[in-house]
Amino acid sequence: MTSKEFTTTVVEPRLELIRKVLSAKGTEYGADKSAFHTFEQASKLSFHKTPQGVAWEFMCKHLQSIKDMIDDRQQFGTVPSKALVEEKIGDTINYLILLEGMFQEDINYKEIPTGTNTTTTYDKIIFTDQNE
Repeated sequence: MTSKEFTTTVVEPRLELIRKVLSAKGTEYGADKSAFHTFEQASKLSFHKTPQGVAWEFMCKHLQSIKDMIDDRQQFGTVPSKALVEEKIGDTINYLILLEGMFQEDINYKEIPTGTNTTTTYDKIIFTDQNE
């Protein structure tokens, strides 16, 4: 596969699919809610205490599937279907993008004026009264 073929047959379709899936999921979960609502709520049910931990846990299922595809290819010469490859690779990429967004949100919370009285809890900064 040439670089040009790689771009037109893999990169461009993947970028379009990422936009489509993440946009559809955003609409499905409600545009007025946090983009990370599911992960924030699941952190209350999960062994993970942060949305990032929950996203990582969800993504690990896809990473294991990819590892299984690699192992099957090496051991038995089995080539997975195009649909399976697109699903597992795509879902993993989408989880990484969601993780990046969650960390960006954390970074933005931490960019507060010097001297502001705050208390940090996991991934959010809570502004407190300066008299406390």
